[in-house]
Amino acid sequence: MQQAIKMEPLTEEKISLVRKYFETWEMSWKSESEFWFTYWRMRYHWMKIDKAEEYLEKKKKEKNEAYKWKMEQEIKQHLKEYKQETWWDIWQYELVNLKEWDDGRTLEIWILWGYDTERQKQRWVHTVEIEERRNPDYFQEIIKRYNLVIE
Repeated sequence: MQQAIKMEPLTEEKISLVRKYFETWEMSWKSESEFWFTYWRMRYHWMKIDKAEEYLEKKKKEKNEAYKWKMEQEIKQHLKEYKQETWWDIWQYELVNLKEWDDGRTLEIWILWGYDTERQKQRWVHTVEIEERRNPDYFQEIIKRYNLVIE
């Protein structure tokens, strides 16, 4: 049987160090992870700091923008490859598939290229998978882009 890990109590000293950090932005902690762990414990006890929440919101927005940029670049790259590999006009080169999982939904964008004329079927497919939990706003944007109707 595994023993429970005992945490040190959330002391006034630690709370004041966290508050002081957001006033002066001077890190007096052993590590940044220890600092954030203490702040997350404070949030659990409904002790939020406005500057910290603004910082976390800014970081979340940056993360979402980076994810959106990465996925858009991946789509553009595969479309560029499609245009280089095919000699016919672009027609049904994108298919979209929505998958539901226990922890969220994903949207697969299939970029088709390389048609096998002997077997009469698509030979190569590039897939770009967009996760709703990584950036819900971008997920909705992609759904609108492909005119999907989702209940």
